[in-house]
Amino acid sequence: MTQPRLKSKLIINAAVRLCNENGILATVVQLGDPDAGAIYLKVSGLNRDCVIFTQQRKTDGTLGWVKVSGEIAIHEEEADEYLERQMKYDNDIWILEIEDQKYRNPLA
Repeated sequence: MTQPRLKSKLIINAAVRLCNENGILATVVQLGDPDAGAIYLKVSGLNRDCVIFTQQRKTDGTLGWVKVSGEIAIHEEEADEYLERQMKYDNDIWILEIEDQKYRNPLA
């Protein structure tokens, strides 16, 4: 059985608020579908390296966050190219850029 999904805009607003409360800069750079747009978090380590997170369903049906950029940080230009490709497939995605030296996902 799958979990109900929160609206994308609500998830983005929660992430921005959590970042702000913890003194972490977060900027929405791509507005997506407010109800069901896919969400990508681009987390910059402030040295032009990034990790990218997105939500995916696990085999048991629960939602979880996965690091689509791989286990190690990638260069910011590579991250931007990946996100541009995702926008070509789906122009309803959300992109939230976060600056955090520890590459943390505020929603994980």
